[in-house]
Amino acid sequence: MLRVEIRQKAKDLVFNSYLPFVESKAKEMIKSEKRNLEMHTYSHGSDTWETKSLENHSTFETIVMKEEVKRGLIDDLDRFMRRKDFYNKAGRHWMRYLLHGPPATGKTSLVAAMANYLNFDVYDLKLSRGVKSDFDPRRIILRVKDSAILVVEDIDCSFEGSIDVDIIATVK
Repeated sequence: MLRVEIRQKAKDLVFNSYLPFVESKAKEMIKSEKRNLEMHTYSHGSDTWETKSLENHSTFETIVMKEEVKRGLIDDLDRFMRRKDFYNKAGRHWMRYLLHGPPATGKTSLVAAMANYLNFDVYDLKLSRGVKSDFDPRRIILRVKDSAILVVEDIDCSFEGSIDVDIIATVK
């Protein structure tokens, strides 16, 4: 047990200024700690999320992108993170991005950079891998933890006809 004695005349200063300052700095330190991020890949066969370490170390410093686009994306991610309560109060899902384009154009690297920047795990749901007839995307998505990026790949494979979408990345 730790016992601290404070003089009466310093009590207001300690409780109203010093302790809130220390608490805010401690929260910043905890939040900024890098943890090992995980990649969760949905297995249609076992109906589970299989987990492994996120091996993609892409960051906004390592991806090739116009600087103004990169800065705009980082600013948007920061704004998005600050507005979680707004989304909840408005009754909206806290989600954001739709990425599409030909293979090997950097979509996966961008998702990894976003995950590394936000310190979020990634959940990868590939719809091109033999979706079972009892496939229930809502049930699967509800098992995604908060503070994660959900990537739905090959969404066009799950629709008759064709649509031009390769990856939906949802920040949850």
